[in-house]
Amino acid sequence: MAVMAYRTRDGLADYGFSIDYQPSMGWRVYIVFRPFYQSQDDGLLLPYQALDGDKRYYVDWSGKLDSLGDAKTVAELWAELAQGYRRDQEQKAFREERELIERYRRDQKRKKAASTDSDRLGEVEEGEGTLQAGEPDPGPAVIPHPRVSAESFDALPESA
Repeated sequence: MAVMAYRTRDGLADYGFSIDYQPSMGWRVYIVFRPFYQSQDDGLLLPYQALDGDKRYYVDWSGKLDSLGDAKTVAELWAELAQGYRRDQEQKAFREERELIERYRRDQKRKKAASTDSDRLGEVEEGEGTLQAGEPDPGPAVIPHPRVSAESFDALPESA
């Protein structure tokens, strides 16, 4: 059994591995330490990670690892992959959170605008285009369509 500590290239995470030799399988890289991230369940399976019968996490490498050097390389590759995966998940969560905040802000602006508009409905202004007290209501405004004349409506058959 070999024990290995590895710090990712970005320097932001440390991983610990136990590398055991099993005659039937070759070298197996067990994950004994990985950073805990508050945003994720610590029991979360990362890519290429599996749980054996003894409930120990290991790097699920498809090929047989014939040397300790190969096993160490696999441990390093997996740590970098896991770190990139976690970083991507955190960025995704950050984007989703930012979108929720922006949606909340837009909704608040709409609500404020709607309440301001409903307050203005009660206000009556005098001036052009408004009815003065005692004036009759002229009814709805008629806006002619540029391609339809009044004569064309007269030519339509009446429906029963």
